[in-house]
Amino acid sequence: MPADDNCAVGGLDAAGWVLDALDPGDAERFARHLPTCRACQLAVAELEPAARIFLRTSPEVTSGPGERA
Repeated sequence: MPADDNCAVGGLDAAGWVLDALDPGDAERFARHLPTCRACQLAVAELEPAARIFLRTSPEVTSGPGERA
């Protein structure tokens, strides 16, 4: 990612977001942040393909990337 596409706000939340692993408060905060942050949008886009594979093959996971259970 180019230097101008870094985000100090989203941090690791993008990974938690695509894995639906954020607690409700963090998920809500990230959902509000995501539409305004190019770095987080790129991070989510990069992580989603792998997350879909993980979520599809994991017997314990019931929702997909960005979906709220």
